[in-house]
Parts: sequence; C-alpha cells; structure tokens
Amino acid sequence: MSDYLVDSVFKPLDTNNDGKMTMAEWSQDNRPSAVKAFKDRDVNKDGVVTLQEARDFGRKDKANDALFREADTNKDQSLSHAEVTAYYASKEGPVR
Repeated sequence: MSDYLVDSVFKPLDTNNDGKMTMAEWSQDNRPSAVKAFKDRDVNKDGVVTLQEARDFGRKDKANDALFREADTNKDQSLSHAEVTAYYASKEGPVR
C-alpha cells in the first residue's frame, strides 16, 4: 500500500521520467515544509530523491497509515486511483 501511494505521487512529479526527483520537480514554490520533506527523503544527500528513497521513506513513515485511512473514502480497505488522486488534490492541488 505504501509503495502504491508513493508511486502515485512520485511518478507524475518526475516530469522527465528518470526515476529521480529534483527539488524543482518536487515543489514549485519551495515552501519550508516541502523543502524539509524533500531533504528527509534524500537519504544520501545528493540533491535528488530516487523512487527507491521515496518508497523506503514511505515504508518507515507511519503517517501513511493515517493517510490511507483518510484517503479510503468508501472504507473498503483499498485505495483506487480515483481515491488517491482526490486525496492529493484536496491537500496539494491537482496532480501535475
């Protein structure tokens, strides 16, 4: 479940489809919270977050459990693409 959520966010933001996300791809406005979130995921501090780094972070971050419960609007214990898209649109705006 965690990998699915991470992939659903990561892949649309990885605009050049290289499996790495730069800060520019991550956030258009460099809000402090976005910068911190990026740095938290950039484990090797090379200035990019790989899909694997994002997945690893998602697996250890228990916030995904609460996110899952909130995004699962029909409470069927699974997330559809529509539920994930709607959840992130409600929090961050439409997926780019």
